[in-house]
Amino acid sequence: MKILITGDWHISERFDLEEIDKLLNQIKTRLVDYDQLWILGDVFDSKRPTSREYLVLLTFLKSLKIPITIIAGNHDIIKEKYTTLDWLPYIFSNITVYKSAQFLEIEGVKILLGHYNIAESTLGAYDISIHSDVNYSLLDQQGIQLACLGHVHKFQVIKFKESLTVVHPGSLFYIDFGERNDQKKIVSLSIDKGSYTLDSIDLNPTPIYQFEFDVEKINFKRLSKLESTARVKIILNYSHPEIDKTQIKKRILDLTKGKEVLIVFHYKSSKLPESVSSQKILPKKTLLETFFERFQVKSEIIQLIERVLKDENIGTGCC
Repeated sequence: MKILITGDWHISERFDLEEIDKLLNQIKTRLVDYDQLWILGDVFDSKRPTSREYLVLLTFLKSLKIPITIIAGNHDIIKEKYTTLDWLPYIFSNITVYKSAQFLEIEGVKILLGHYNIAESTLGAYDISIHSDVNYSLLDQQGIQLACLGHVHKFQVIKFKESLTVVHPGSLFYIDFGERNDQKKIVSLSIDKGSYTLDSIDLNPTPIYQFEFDVEKINFKRLSKLESTARVKIILNYSHPEIDKTQIKKRILDLTKGKEVLIVFHYKSSKLPESVSSQKILPKKTLLETFFERFQVKSEIIQLIERVLKDENIGTGCC
């Protein structure tokens, strides 16, 4: 049996619906070689999808005949008992929608389908781990051999010994700039007589880039050579308040016409205000350590804060 696994489509007009439609067509083209399709949640981005967003989903589903299993994600759940996907099985007899994680056994392989991360999952450009009450030991104790999980936008395969593999297929396209280092993929699962194999298939979403320059050293030549469809974030560091932001921004936008460009100015002052220059200032690290200790901050939050200090525009890469 061959199963194609995907998830975290986040169909939304706040993104490029034409691109989402194009990527879904890439998936549909491959489905002729598969027996099932699993969608691991967050089909829509909003809990109140628009008619255009519904149309994108219906266009994808209408000609498919193979069984489709959908696990509702946090973006799909309206209330505890309802989701934005509940109507699908009434129209498509080949579709099953679940509001929570499901345990399956196919040809002797015990499988978990869900929409959450485990403690060992990583996300974002800096491979950050976020808290989860579920870890590989818990899954292993339950006899699960393969866990297919949505929610995390970074593709990853986490293998523990020979008994358990966790796979996050990741998102369909780049949701935010924290995902800029990811390769977007879908997952191919083959099951035969109690064993399985996993393969990944590359998708080709609109490329995404993040640059950081000092305003005196902007690499205009590099910016001019970006693909015409690229989404770009440019962080510009400056230390002189009197810089002409409007002129700098205009030059960049003239150079990058046709691209989706976000420009962020970041003021870096090397001089302390006079009101505090004479006071005894504790090092930043000491202040943070005192704060963490006083308020008993969890280790994963400490890790996130430390990384955000290095890049204030880190992005989430999940959810």
